[in-house]
Amino acid sequence: MGKVSSKRHSILGERGVTLNGGERASKLLNIPKITKFHHEYSGLACTVEVVKDVHAAINHIHEHGSAHTDCIVTEDKEVAELFLQQLDSYWNGSAAVFHNASTRFSDGTRFGLGAEVGISTSRIHARGPVGVEG
Repeated sequence: MGKVSSKRHSILGERGVTLNGGERASKLLNIPKITKFHHEYSGLACTVEVVKDVHAAINHIHEHGSAHTDCIVTEDKEVAELFLQQLDSYWNGSAAVFHNASTRFSDGTRFGLGAEVGISTSRIHARGPVGVEG
């Protein structure tokens, strides 16, 4: 973990975001360690983990992800393309996958569905935000 990650950690903390970490991130960033990744926060909090490479990240997401929205932040176009392809497959992918964009774009209103009334991560029919025109 380099200066960039430490700087992001500081910026998030200054803005009131609580960070929790997996095994590696909790040690490197000196943040509380979580016991499970399957937790949804209803406030300014998130869980982060440090992995070896993009393949480890993809495996981590397949094991612990919600299949809702995933994003990679990188300048390496080949790594980004691999991430997008591996997470945008029908059987084990996410409803929305982004490269260098906020996951907040995965929202009913932004997709033109109106007010969001639920989230579908099922593998059949509709996936992603479920909304009604408002």
